[in-house]
Amino acid sequence: MFFFFNDTATTEIYTLSLHDALPILPGYREVDISLWFLLFFSVFFGILVGDAGYGAVFFIATLACHIRFKASVKDKSIFFLMYTLSLCAVIWGVLTGTFFGQAYLGQRVKPLLPLLRNNANVQALCFFIGALQLSVAHAWKLIRKLPSLKALSEAGWISMLWAAYFLARSLILTQSFPHLGKWLFIIGAGSIILFTDPKRNVFKTLSSGIGNFLLHLVNSFTDVVSYIRLFAVGAATVAVADAFNQMASGVGYSNIFAGFLTAVILLFGHTLNILLSAMAILVHGIRLNVLEFSSHLDMEWSGIEYKPFKDG
Repeated sequence: MFFFFNDTATTEIYTLSLHDALPILPGYREVDISLWFLLFFSVFFGILVGDAGYGAVFFIATLACHIRFKASVKDKSIFFLMYTLSLCAVIWGVLTGTFFGQAYLGQRVKPLLPLLRNNANVQALCFFIGALQLSVAHAWKLIRKLPSLKALSEAGWISMLWAAYFLARSLILTQSFPHLGKWLFIIGAGSIILFTDPKRNVFKTLSSGIGNFLLHLVNSFTDVVSYIRLFAVGAATVAVADAFNQMASGVGYSNIFAGFLTAVILLFGHTLNILLSAMAILVHGIRLNVLEFSSHLDMEWSGIEYKPFKDG
């Protein structure tokens, strides 16, 4: 797996293998999703961590490791990756006004983008990100299928994804389903049925198209909805931070022992929360790329790692 980074004046390619953590390797003829993986994973990281303070901790820890181990680590890509991800968490935290929690800040620190303090807005954003990422997968397939008429079926699935986006907002956020959503569904369904496997025999065309449409229709909706996990985990991270802050404020600093206990609660609580957020990134952030995005791209991860001198 390769990630691309923009290094000041020149563009360099740094490689980071996920194969040590996950048994995934693209096949010889499969597409390289590295760039899209990095772009969306960075956004996922920012939302899942959701705290500028935690992002700063990740950045400082990465910087310390970079300085300490720069001589012994040949592949420095892991450091540049963590710098990028940490900055994304800092940016999201600044936008939402979250610095080691929110509640204790009160009106002293206001979010740069107050709309992101509204749960419904963040959930809608998660659905939008899901529809966008999955649309990228089908747009990629569309380009690869050109100039075949089958490419039009991918345009149909893009229409269906955005219809699913509007449906998710309607069912979960109780927003009205727009007239545009109905047309997206009609146009998408027609394109999928007619162009999934066009043949001279119209009955074979319809049977193949209807089968493909029914088989993947529900998955398209559930995959878009599954991106709400970004909101849920990010909100949980903030809630846990606020809970430990409240526990610490309850103890207070009335004497040396209370001050020490408060410091222990804050240190333990936020350390635990940072570790939990790191686990959430591995569970949810990578999943959305490796499963949802890759399945819509028809990635099978059929590659076999080349180890010519490995003992049998």
